[in-house]
Amino acid sequence: MRIGRRRHPLELQKLTRVSDGMGGWQEGWSTIATEWAAVDSVSGDEYFSAAQLQTLLSAKVTMPYRADLTTEWRLIYHGKQYNVKAILPNNDMSEMTLLCEVTKL
Repeated sequence: MRIGRRRHPLELQKLTRVSDGMGGWQEGWSTIATEWAAVDSVSGDEYFSAAQLQTLLSAKVTMPYRADLTTEWRLIYHGKQYNVKAILPNNDMSEMTLLCEVTKL
């Protein structure tokens, strides 16, 4: 991939547990890194859930390879939350394609 296509800054976030200082834990999303990536829309679908119209979008994100990224992480781009559903590295492990879903209310 040419670097010119990687023009979208993404926040990579993972769910972390932090001590609340009283013997318990709180979970929250922490930004681990910011990566430049190519973000392409793949499909869109609408459905009804709990009497509200929901929009389900799918996207393909291509970015440099990271060994630590898992499907438990999420991406934030322009205020939208992308949930990582699949990670597909290329053969020489120089980049990877992420198949993601974002749900807008």
